[in-house]
Amino acid sequence: MNAYFKFVIEAIVKRMSRSPEEKQKVKQQKAERKQPVLVSLFGMVPLSLGLMFRRRRK
Repeated sequence: MNAYFKFVIEAIVKRMSRSPEEKQKVKQQKAERKQPVLVSLFGMVPLSLGLMFRRRRK
């Protein structure tokens, strides 16, 4: 069997055998690590500009 397919099958089996608590924990860790795309690409500039324009609208 191809090594890639073996890796994919093992990853799927490993993912399917997780308990619901472990799934929730992994999901929460991903959400904490994930940054908005604009912040990761351009830093805090788009965020600060967005906040500035929101304040002017009100």
